This record gives sequence, structure tokens and C-alpha cells, in this order.
Amino acid sequence: MAEIRAGLLKPGHRIREAELAERLNVSRTPIREAIRRLVEKGLLEHNSLGGLAVVRLDRAQVKELYQVRGILEASAAELAARYATEEDTNRIANLAEACANAETAAAAAHYNTLFHEAIHACCRNRYLESLQVRFTDWLSLLPGTTFSVTGRIKSAFGDHMRIVDAIRAGDAEAAHRAGHDHIVEAYRIRIAMMFPDDPPDGIS
Repeated sequence: MAEIRAGLLKPGHRIREAELAERLNVSRTPIREAIRRLVEKGLLEHNSLGGLAVVRLDRAQVKELYQVRGILEASAAELAARYATEEDTNRIANLAEACANAETAAAAAHYNTLFHEAIHACCRNRYLESLQVRFTDWLSLLPGTTFSVTGRIKSAFGDHMRIVDAIRAGDAEAAHRAGHDHIVEAYRIRIAMMFPDDPPDGIS
């Protein structure tokens, strides 16, 4: 799982049980169990050759993923506006600043993940936080990062600060809207990256 999250095993990469066991210096039994769990989580799938590979998302799957992500992030921002403390809000704002000041797309993506995790953490809802962890796994199936697109770091900072301002003001409705709009824009950029010959549609 760690290698999928880190991008070392990319979508479409073929998974060989024996190779993994040898490289990780473990028996095949724990490898087999780990593979079974990853298949159940939707991170590995059987390919046309009868083997296993890291899931490669098609356009419909990307849209479905972002539809649910939009719902989750909007709900998280709304709950954060209700329950976040001043300390929580300051941490979220600091992570937004760190993302904006990142020197590379990868660093921006890292701080963006921490930003969203911080929002979920202050919702005081263990189930939403658990879903966020699961979603991070699915998002690792997306190639690259939208922060590699020119201007995205700056535009994301604007999105982030609208979320922060709404949370700080305790405005649950505005936080919900800002959280959702942020994901809608991320989806538009993602589709343009992955399917440049197919104009993006909406998810709202």
C-alpha cells in the first residue's frame, strides 16, 4: 500500500507475488494476504492476462471518485465550521500557507493532503475521518498532481482561504459551498490532465 501511495507502483503496474516476496524478503503468505486486502479495497484488479495490476481509473471512475470527494470535503468543511477551535483553524490556515509557498508541485500536493486531513480531524466525527483515510488510498490511483498545472497552486490557495475564512467565521453554509467548489475545480483540472482530448464536464 505504501508503494502505491508513494507513486512507486503506478496505475497499470503488474503485481507479481513472487517478485514482491523476494524484494521485501518475506514469505508469500503475508504478500498473498496483503494482495487480497488491496483487491477488496479496489486498489488492485485482475488484468486481461489473468494477473493482477494496480487499478487504472477510466473517466467514469474518476468522475465518480470526485463526485463523492466533493460531498465528503463539503461536509467536512461544514462540520469544521461548527466544531473547529481557534487552534484548529490556525493549523488549517498555516497548512494553506505552506501549500501556497511550496517550491514544487509534489510539496504542494503534500501540504494540500495535510490541509484536508486537518479539516477532517477537527470535525469530531470518527466515521468521516475514517472515510477520509480510505479516500486518500483511492486518490493515490490518480497519476501526477493537479498542482503541476500552471497557476493551480495560486488558485488552490484562494480556494483554501475561502474555506478557512468560512470555518473561522463559523459559517457552515459558506464552508460547505467553498469545500464543494474547491473539489469541482480540482476535478475540472484533473480531467483536462488525464483526458485532454475529451472536454471536461461537471460533477455538481
